[in-house]
Amino acid sequence: MSIPVWEAYPFTFADRIYGSGYTIVFVIPPDVLINSVSSVKILFAYVTHTYFFSDLWIGHVGAGDPYDFDGNQVQIQVAGSNSWTIDAPGIWSDEVAFDLDSSKPLLLAAYFETAVDFPR
Repeated sequence: MSIPVWEAYPFTFADRIYGSGYTIVFVIPPDVLINSVSSVKILFAYVTHTYFFSDLWIGHVGAGDPYDFDGNQVQIQVAGSNSWTIDAPGIWSDEVAFDLDSSKPLLLAAYFETAVDFPR
């Protein structure tokens, strides 16, 4: 499955994204969302690198650009913190109240304050 990615900065696509001080937005199409739910908990899997998230927000697409939130986005936290590191074996987010509507595209907007080697 291919997930569209919008970056808040210009760069040349390669096998990886390098970001420092930028937001990367992932758009998950509704056809891969299985159920509508009222709360969300996310498993961040460790692959080959350690990743530091400065902020992560989840929400639905709004009326503007395909990477704009509809205004009902919520911040994802891990252990009550707005920023965290993903390392082996992975990490679960805290559960957050969010009305996930499986008929709408879902956005994940990740802000990286420090340089990150982020796989596509």
